[in-house]
Amino acid sequence: MLSLSKLCPNFLATGFTLFILSLSTIHALAQAPGTLKWSFEIGNISNFASSIAPDGTIYASLWNGNLYAIKADGTLKWKADQTGSVWASPAIGTDGTVYVVSWNKLSAINSKGKLKWIFDGFEVANYLESSPAIGADGTIYFGSYGKKLYALNPNGHLKWMFDTGSYISATPVIGCHGTVYVVSWGKLSAINPAGKLKWVFKGFEAESYLDATPAIGADGTIYFSAYGKKLYALKSNGTLKWIFDTDCYICSSPAIGTNDTIYLCSNTGRLYAIGPDGAQKWTFDTDNKVFSSPVVGADGTIYISSYTGRLSAINPNGTPKWEFYTDNRILGSPSVSSNNTVYVYTGSKDGKLYAIESNACNFNKNAFPGSPAEIKTSDQWVGIGFSMPKNLKKNSVSVAFQFD
Repeated sequence: MLSLSKLCPNFLATGFTLFILSLSTIHALAQAPGTLKWSFEIGNISNFASSIAPDGTIYASLWNGNLYAIKADGTLKWKADQTGSVWASPAIGTDGTVYVVSWNKLSAINSKGKLKWIFDGFEVANYLESSPAIGADGTIYFGSYGKKLYALNPNGHLKWMFDTGSYISATPVIGCHGTVYVVSWGKLSAINPAGKLKWVFKGFEAESYLDATPAIGADGTIYFSAYGKKLYALKSNGTLKWIFDTDCYICSSPAIGTNDTIYLCSNTGRLYAIGPDGAQKWTFDTDNKVFSSPVVGADGTIYISSYTGRLSAINPNGTPKWEFYTDNRILGSPSVSSNNTVYVYTGSKDGKLYAIESNACNFNKNAFPGSPAEIKTSDQWVGIGFSMPKNLKKNSVSVAFQFD
């Protein structure tokens, strides 16, 4: 019996991939964190994050109007044409319905790729760039360049619309008691589930352009960034809590991680970790400009992609964990699945969706009998091997395999 419990995670964390060789095939038993699992060539450009369904299906929308459904193993499930450019990430309902906006409509598509309904009942010609948000009761919220926030029933019928008075391009966020928070150019509005204004915040130190989705803390604090180099924290009643200054303009939406730490990236590529009191914890500099938002995994790892095509994984204390380079620049934010697989789309000529291993111990349980840490050997298993990373110094690692 081959015991792997001592090999993982220390062995794999160095960058090795472990293989078992049988008479018929080579099995990849475990991959090091930050290594490629698979890539899927879509062949178009996008700067939007993919969305992941509970069953592991990855949905990616593209500028050419196509919506791709890709299985967790990297094979195509189906493709749907939205007959209009898509400028936002899809949203997934509890019943598996996929909601995607294109130039002037919102489409509801079932989990098999069939159209359920289309909403295009706008008062004036509209341009949609706001990803939908789904309420607990199934209500679909999305904004438009027509200065309105729309609420639709799950059957696609209009529930209400609210005039914010300025353009909306960011995704609405749903907070406590169903309150919908939406940023438009120059203000943040809080709207109750009936479509009535609760309060509006306009207290910016300078004229600000708002284009980033807010984040809601566990205590109800609303965090949102402005293009004027600042992160704002508001109390749930709309009063200012604090302001944090960054080094440059911000296109990033904030993300909240462990211990209520807020993560935000400036355009220079600097990632900030900010405490709930507004004090800076640490910074991490990437290798180039960043036009995407950080994402936090279930284990607290922060993922950020840069313009050079580098995906960085960062520990909650600000130290680097691993990095992965794609073949071209990345414009969209990464997405993280429930098993900590990281998906990132290169919004350029590359046109690929990458799936990257993030766990140090992700064994291929289906290929072998026994537990993930104990593999029963037989006459059919004739060899064990591993791949070594190119940047590892010669004779710097010793490896021992324990057989019982």
